[in-house]
Amino acid sequence: FINTVFFQGKYSRIRNLNVSGKFKHERYFQHGEQADLKRDRSFVGLINKADYTVALGKNLTFWPKWKSTFQYEVPSNRSLNTTRNLEEALFLVARYSLISRTTWFDFGVELSRFDNLKKTPATPQVGFVDDFRSLVFSFLFSNTSAYQGYQLTLNSGLQLERQKFKESTQKGSMAFLRIYASTGTQ
Repeated sequence: FINTVFFQGKYSRIRNLNVSGKFKHERYFQHGEQADLKRDRSFVGLINKADYTVALGKNLTFWPKWKSTFQYEVPSNRSLNTTRNLEEALFLVARYSLISRTTWFDFGVELSRFDNLKKTPATPQVGFVDDFRSLVFSFLFSNTSAYQGYQLTLNSGLQLERQKFKESTQKGSMAFLRIYASTGTQ
């Protein structure tokens, strides 16, 4: 049997402020032959978000954002450990419109903190993630235009990331170019 409870709430009565929250609890009960081989699997998740829109002039908009994610999971495989973690993230996204509704630049920075609320085992299992701090910078150029009955959207950009663990630092970068074609307008 599987039992699931899900709640979601949203508050947006204050102009330009959006606050939302989601909660999910799920439990898989093992029966029959599986009950001897596996344990009951359970999951608890909580996500809270808030953002505020700040328009500075006609072409520049800022969105400061916050997101909190809590997760607790007991896997059905008895040899795997339970997980319990919390991630807090602050974002600042800015958009500068070059041509209204068709061409713009997005810039963003994200500061996040991941806390594994379990003690680090002597021999960590595959998939174990230790505490870390993360810093991400991103840049996006987007252009939308009509071409022979299609709506073409070009997204290109760059993302730079640094994750700082207790004893090491990981750096990464990604450049991308995506082109989408659709019929009709957005």
